[in-house]
Amino acid sequence: MAEANPSRGGGGPMDDDKLVFETSEGIEPITNFNDMGIKEDVLRGVYEYGFEKPSAIQQRVVMPILQGRDVIAQAQSGTGKTSMIALSVCQIVDTSSREVQALILSPTTDLASQTEKTIQAIGLHANIQAHACIVV
Repeated sequence: MAEANPSRGGGGPMDDDKLVFETSEGIEPITNFNDMGIKEDVLRGVYEYGFEKPSAIQQRVVMPILQGRDVIAQAQSGTGKTSMIALSVCQIVDTSSREVQALILSPTTDLASQTEKTIQAIGLHANIQAHACIVV
């Protein structure tokens, strides 16, 4: 779906304007969270979490996920992948049901914990719960 150019200089946050992307045909970046059709309570969580605008990968991947498309996305660390997953899950789940509705597999304990915390933060106003279960 979206792949950032692997050449990145120095430390610090990545500058999306300097990245090169390969994106599937028909995928247009959506540069504003308000234009994604996100539920108001989830949108509140997004802004309270500190986001002002979607990162490059979020611009290209959130809408296809919300439209039910199968998505494969690859990007470097620090580009917003975890929050993209959290935002998508918070938008899709049915909060009137207490059943498990999403399963996210993570390769490390740290990433599982980070994903859990991000879902809880973004889904706070939507009463969304998340639990990290570590299997060794």
